[in-house]
Amino acid sequence: MPAGPALLAANIVLLYEGGAFMWPGVKLNHTWSVTPRSGPPLTLRTLSLVPLVFEVVEDFLTPREAASIIDASLPHMAQSGVSLMDKDKGKKATEWRTSWTYFLPTKADKTMITIDERVEDITRAPLTHQVRTR
Repeated sequence: MPAGPALLAANIVLLYEGGAFMWPGVKLNHTWSVTPRSGPPLTLRTLSLVPLVFEVVEDFLTPREAASIIDASLPHMAQSGVSLMDKDKGKKATEWRTSWTYFLPTKADKTMITIDERVEDITRAPLTHQVRTR
């Protein structure tokens, strides 16, 4: 059962003021069950109240989804742009910068759209509030 009906059945009402709905932390280790549109139910566990931090207990991505992300992004990976600081002049780049990045657009990729929707369901942030490129 999704969290909303379960809370109503338990006579629990959550009130919040302004902004978008967020899962309340309640207390450390409190858990919420979230049923996204795709995939099995997920459990959010409160790790910190200030700042509010949740852990997704189960694997958020399936092995197939993770492989799809890797396959789509690997050909585009490039070293991150960076400004060289005076203290780094003369050093090899590997001594001061080692990250590689690529922004993976959703476009019309069914796997990425499914993941975007799952993020929407678990964060309660609408897709229009997420960075998108389709």
